[in-house]
Amino acid sequence: KHKLVSGSDDYKADDATTTSLGAIYVIKRRELNEPLERIVASIVERPSKHRDLYANWEKLIRVTNAKCNIESADGGFITHLSEVLKQNPGEYLAPSLNPYKEDSHKKTKSSTSQYKFGTYPHKWNKEKLIETVINYTEQDFPIGYDDAGLPIIKYGIDLIEDSMLLQEMLDYTPGGKFDRLMSFGWALLYARHLDKYN
Repeated sequence: KHKLVSGSDDYKADDATTTSLGAIYVIKRRELNEPLERIVASIVERPSKHRDLYANWEKLIRVTNAKCNIESADGGFITHLSEVLKQNPGEYLAPSLNPYKEDSHKKTKSSTSQYKFGTYPHKWNKEKLIETVINYTEQDFPIGYDDAGLPIIKYGIDLIEDSMLLQEMLDYTPGGKFDRLMSFGWALLYARHLDKYN
């Protein structure tokens, strides 16, 4: 159950003057023989109708059975699922998560989230997202041995075969528009949450 999870980053419907895109990334969770998560699918687009974006997200989640960790401040996808499709959003969306607060040694002033689904993008959760992505890219693991018997090492960054996501990682500055990076990060945080609790 939940071998695949996803994360998404929406854009404001009236935000037509920016290059912001709607993005969703599906990742395969790590297992005993696979020490790191892998991206298996993504959609990054800005269709002329916002509902087309949500329809594509819903199809991808349904086909992959990859519950989505949305940015909880963006309620458009929840509305689309519940009011337009008459679906239970809980079948598609991760419950409310607070990744920063889950670290026992860290305290925040915020209490439980007012949102039923996803992760609220306050600065502490965004910092946790970036920290988790950086740790992912730097994690090393052996993939075999060379002729001299020495281990051949790969890193998490080697598993990312998405050139646009890699570019966003290089260009990242706090407060900017990095839709792919945020979507991948929300998915990664959800996967790590499940690793802890399930």
